[in-house]
Amino acid sequence: TRAGLLAAAGSVVWVAATGAVSTSGVWHVDEPWARLMPYLATCLLLAIGLGLSPVGRRLATGVPVGLLVGVQAFRLPLELVLHDWAQVGTIPIDLSYLGQNFDVIPAVLALAIAPFAARSRWAVLLFELIGLAMLANIVRIVQLNVPGSPFFVPHGEPPLLLPLYVPTTWIVSVCVTGAIFGHVVLGVGRWRAFRASAPAQAGVPST
Repeated sequence: TRAGLLAAAGSVVWVAATGAVSTSGVWHVDEPWARLMPYLATCLLLAIGLGLSPVGRRLATGVPVGLLVGVQAFRLPLELVLHDWAQVGTIPIDLSYLGQNFDVIPAVLALAIAPFAARSRWAVLLFELIGLAMLANIVRIVQLNVPGSPFFVPHGEPPLLLPLYVPTTWIVSVCVTGAIFGHVVLGVGRWRAFRASAPAQAGVPST
């Protein structure tokens, strides 16, 4: 109970803090990339650090692997929202599945693999690789579409400014960060399961 309350409190603080920074207008400049970089880096480091922390390890061993996979299906409705925004010109088409964002693939895979994830190590590994590759692809798309990025390519599309506003800033700080965190936790859990099973397969008692 105490751990759950701490996790809930930490989540509320994180959501409030990232929302407050976005509403402050600190990123409302012509080329916001340089100011956004610390924010994006913080989200990435938080996801990885928390996933490798005792919190992440506790989730990795205490939550069924099927649930760790299945929760990533939340990316499907998010992709549908991004598709609608691209259609009305709110975001560049690159960030939707009609462009270069194929994050819908791991979302659908999560639904398909979750029911038998505990029985198929290779299916979970495939999901991990595809899911992480799609997240890396999103990072690439962001760099191409945020003004001020050294990789920014003007192409007549609206720039990507979602982190500058509330509630869309939480797509980065909650959805993307949460997806990365989930993959780290799943990877930690699968690694621990592999290490535990290796001695048994070799006929050596595990310690």
